[in-house]
Amino acid sequence: MLFKPVDEREQNALFSIGWAVAAVFAAGYAIVRATGIPLDKIVPPCILLTLTGYYCPGCGGTRAVLALLRGDILYSLYCHPMVLYAAALSVWFLISNTLQRISRGRIRIGMRYRHIYAVIAVVLIILSMAEHNILKIVFGIEL
Repeated sequence: MLFKPVDEREQNALFSIGWAVAAVFAAGYAIVRATGIPLDKIVPPCILLTLTGYYCPGCGGTRAVLALLRGDILYSLYCHPMVLYAAALSVWFLISNTLQRISRGRIRIGMRYRHIYAVIAVVLIILSMAEHNILKIVFGIEL
């Protein structure tokens, strides 16, 4: 089940949702760039980190997105590896499926979604949170 591709209906839904999310993300990025508003001023600080001093599963995500947008891939990977993983998978999924659809199936490179991709994402989130908390508690290294 984890390695089996989803059915065609789910694949089409993911494709449509993916392009809708990409459009919203691009519009938001354009608005932020046009207004000059720093993205880190829009996103509130993490409540768990503020209250407890410990990183939550999403901590570092905003910094990772900002680093990726700047082209700083290594820092993005350090801040939150799930962001780079999701970006790479999403870009390839959308481009490969778009090319396959435009060619009407003559170019058969469309990536098929499998549930294992979500399992890998959850593992990356848990490992990132554990790593950042261990670095903070044991070595005093903070994001």
